[in-house]
Amino acid sequence: MRAAASRYRADLDAAAARSLGEHGGELTFARLARLEPEIALGLARHLAAQIGELHVGGVTVDDAVAESLGRHEGSLFIRVVDDIPLPRLHALVQHRGPLESAGLTRLDESRAVVLAAQPGYRGFEGLSGLFIGGVTAITPAVAAILATHRAGGLALNGIRQLAEDVARERVWHPLLALDRVETLTDRVASILATHTGVTLSLRGLRSVSPAALAKLHASASIELPRRLTAARR
Repeated sequence: MRAAASRYRADLDAAAARSLGEHGGELTFARLARLEPEIALGLARHLAAQIGELHVGGVTVDDAVAESLGRHEGSLFIRVVDDIPLPRLHALVQHRGPLESAGLTRLDESRAVVLAAQPGYRGFEGLSGLFIGGVTAITPAVAAILATHRAGGLALNGIRQLAEDVARERVWHPLLALDRVETLTDRVASILATHTGVTLSLRGLRSVSPAALAKLHASASIELPRRLTAARR
């Protein structure tokens, strides 16, 4: 998620937040650790009609911040903890647009349900999305829940290995990115080759057998690294 302009601040008052909320490019607050409710509401106005990212990755997410940023429209980067309370996560996920979350290292079924229910941008499916980079492994049950997500793309780029039971559940998501997976067994490749959605991105794939590669190439929705695509020609 990129945009044209950035602002780096360690502190922020309500007037500045309201002013910056009307800014149409990227807003980055790398050193900002806390947002008061009125300030969070000001920033939530950011990008009501324009494209850009609001980056508040250092902010501690409490109930007020989650509720305020849940009104934000555009791209949002936020850091949350593994044990974030479910109502707080629900409020944050109401954000309209792509949501990139850092900090999560594990994901249980209850929180997966909240994330999977992310609403579509202005009511339309496919225009929002979830980007979760810190979770390195999930259970088949969590994979099945995330497969029901329809707000947009789902990027789980902390995953490096795929078990068969997890691949079997996750393959049903229509816009899926698994770009940190470097190797696939033939059986897992066969499962992924059944993907019938719009896109399944495997752009980090490095090691796969010729037979598995042929199956992946046969699926129109699977995106592979250029060097593996060239090897097929």
